[in-house]
Amino acid sequence: MSWRASIFLTVLLLAGCGEMPVFDRSFIASSYVANNFSTSLLMRATTGRAVPVRIVGQPFPGLSPGELANRVLDAMPSGFLNRSEYMLDPGGITGVGFRVVWNFDPDPRASEVDICQGRAGGRRPDANLRLRAAVALCQGPDAFVANYGTVQVTGPDDPHFASFISQMTLATLLAPDPGKGSRTGGLDMHLGL
Repeated sequence: MSWRASIFLTVLLLAGCGEMPVFDRSFIASSYVANNFSTSLLMRATTGRAVPVRIVGQPFPGLSPGELANRVLDAMPSGFLNRSEYMLDPGGITGVGFRVVWNFDPDPRASEVDICQGRAGGRRPDANLRLRAAVALCQGPDAFVANYGTVQVTGPDDPHFASFISQMTLATLLAPDPGKGSRTGGLDMHLGL
């Protein structure tokens, strides 16, 4: 068995131990996968590297931006991208190379490019804690893969929050699927909030 197949099988087994099923896509409202996306390119570009992560928006008003960032980074499964890890990129200074951008305040008129550029909608957090988020794998201003999803949570300590982050990460980085409500290679992925 090749080393890539063994890594993939290990991730599947580990992801299956969580509360949500492996690659549960029921929370994904829309997806985007660029025509030029290549898993092999992603693997080569991330081998043994710390992948920068930028976080935009604040879904939990009582939580500091640093605490939110730590919870998101802790919930993102790592190691499956050729021994890569994640590092916080608070100001979005990493404009080259691959990076992950999380937006917890996505603009309803946004496209995948808006996610990569860190544009927020300027809304207040939902009082019912129906969390809306968009995540994209970006290189420069362009998205290779982007997903938008929602989940009902009671707060940042809710296990559904960590599961949501984990599943969105896997759906974006390990198994991009333009399936439901998506466009492959399109220029607009309207989030339709």
